[in-house]
Amino acid sequence: MQSGYGFAVNLRPKQIPHFGPSFGRHRPTAGRPPGHRGGRRPPTPRIGPPAGTPPLDSAGANAQHHGLVRGVARIAVLAAFAVLPAFALASSTSSQVWATNCNQEQYKPTFIIATCADAGISVDKLKWSSWSTTKATAKGDYDYKICIPSCASAGIKSLPAIATLSDPKRCPKEKQRDFTELEVEFTGDRPSYVHKATENFRLGCPY
Repeated sequence: MQSGYGFAVNLRPKQIPHFGPSFGRHRPTAGRPPGHRGGRRPPTPRIGPPAGTPPLDSAGANAQHHGLVRGVARIAVLAAFAVLPAFALASSTSSQVWATNCNQEQYKPTFIIATCADAGISVDKLKWSSWSTTKATAKGDYDYKICIPSCASAGIKSLPAIATLSDPKRCPKEKQRDFTELEVEFTGDRPSYVHKATENFRLGCPY
């Protein structure tokens, strides 16, 4: 281009030499995540449904919410049913009344020794018609030893009778109560040493 002073002025832009991408201050890349270039941040991981999944409309969102609520409620119900048997067992065990049978406790036994010192008298083949927290009743046999000629070689005689347990008490070191009284009512013949229709025995607590 010709200027007004008679000399040419070159207005072409000055060519700046190219030094490549390493020109200037070098920034270390050690420790940067793979794919990190320069000052760019690594892509943020996507949280939510996979790409391409159509968004839920209001009906779909409500259905998904109700399904989650039903699942949680089902788990709670199953957990409650798992706890109930143990709770019911603990309650029934503490409220149940047992029968003292010498050195042990039994629930609805078929055989009870009335005289634990020699086991000379007992009630056997018991079939319980009722068993409550105050009284229990059963039909069975009254068994006793016939000490003729001696008790060492005595035989056993049985007579039909009704056995009734009563007087429940909480014995020491026991969690439940025990029937401590036994009444035997003879429904037919009775032993010669019994002079009335009933005979009573004190069972006490297990020893």
